[in-house]
Amino acid sequence: MQRGQVIGFFVLLMFWAGAGSATAAPKLAAPPRAAETWVIISMGAELGWSKRWSDKDGRRWSRETYTQYGAATDIEQQIVLGSKGELQSFDARGSLAGADTLENFSVTQGAFVFSSPIDAGAGEMRENLSYIAYGGTLDSRILLFDAARRAPAMAVDLVPSGRMQLERLTSAPFSNGRTVRTLTA
Repeated sequence: MQRGQVIGFFVLLMFWAGAGSATAAPKLAAPPRAAETWVIISMGAELGWSKRWSDKDGRRWSRETYTQYGAATDIEQQIVLGSKGELQSFDARGSLAGADTLENFSVTQGAFVFSSPIDAGAGEMRENLSYIAYGGTLDSRILLFDAARRAPAMAVDLVPSGRMQLERLTSAPFSNGRTVRTLTA
C-alpha cells in the first residue's frame, strides 16, 4: 500500500467513526426529587442509580443510569397499567451499553403490538399474558413478577414467547418483638 492510500484509508476510517456520533442522544426525563432511588452496585463498586416515580396521570416512570465495564447505559421507561394492574403500554428509550435503544408494547382493542431492538410482533391480548422486555429498567421486571403473583397458579404466558411461573421455595416465621409474620420465598 502506498503512503497516499494509507492516509486516505485513515481519513475515511475517522470519518466513518465520527458519522455515528453525529446524532444527538435523546433527551430523557429528569426524575423528580421525591423519586424512589436505588443504587446499582456490583462487586462492591457503585455503578449508577435506578429511580422510579409516577406522574399525575398515573403513568409509571423509571430511569436508570450506570456504567459497567466501560459501557454507559442511560434508559428511560414509561408504563401505563389498566384497571386490574395489567400492562397497557410500555415504552423504553435511551442508550444501552452505548447503542441507541427503543422498545415499545401497547394494547389496543384486545390486540397487542410490540417492537424491540431484536424482535417485533403482534397478537391477540388475553388474561395472564404479559410482555417480557428485552431492555428497559428494573421496573419492567417488577411489573412481570407482580403479574405472575396476581395470576392463578402464579404463572403468566409471555410475549414474545415463553412462560413464567413463580414457585414457593420455603416459608419462615420472623418477629420484630411484637408481631410475628411469615416470610415466604
